Amino acid sequence: MKTHTIVAIIAIVILIALSAWYVTDHSSAGHSGQVDNNNSNGTTTDLSNNTSAVPADTVDFINSNGTRTTVYTEIASTEQEREQGLMNRTSMDEDHGMLFLFDYEARYSFWMKDTSLSLDIIFISGDDTIVDIYHNAKPEDETVFTSRSPCKYVVEVNGGFSERHDVHIGDKVKISYSERSGG
Repeated sequence: MKTHTIVAIIAIVILIALSAWYVTDHSSAGHSGQVDNNNSNGTTTDLSNNTSAVPADTVDFINSNGTRTTVYTEIASTEQEREQGLMNRTSMDEDHGMLFLFDYEARYSFWMKDTSLSLDIIFISGDDTIVDIYHNAKPEDETVFTSRSPCKYVVEVNGGFSERHDVHIGDKVKISYSERSGG
């Protein structure tokens, strides 16, 4: 073979490998499920129904009337944390949820595999506006929920939360981070 043919083949192989990495790293569906948060002494704390271990990160939903509803969130910022999500969780306090952080805006997908709780999945743009909500996603359902518009954050809360607290598409949010989550 000629040298330029070999170089072209190597370049194609590299492009295929990079494309496969990019697709795997950037378009995997987020999963709902349990996340263990390591505390300072190396043990784990399950934050469901545990008011003594309230996470420091919050999301305030601000509806069109100016009413503010605060949710205390666990953070899912790594690929592994986003894949685990709220899987295997059996209960969650009404004012708790999980905040999924992404590096850039895109149309992200979630599903309810191995999730025993009904959830509202709230998609939020980079300018802190709710762009989509999937209400009462069914437990254990493998239907894929993809945001209709690009988003940078996703919040999962108990099913029916959005209706009970008057949270709608177009509402604003304020996300507050602790030092732990790098905000």
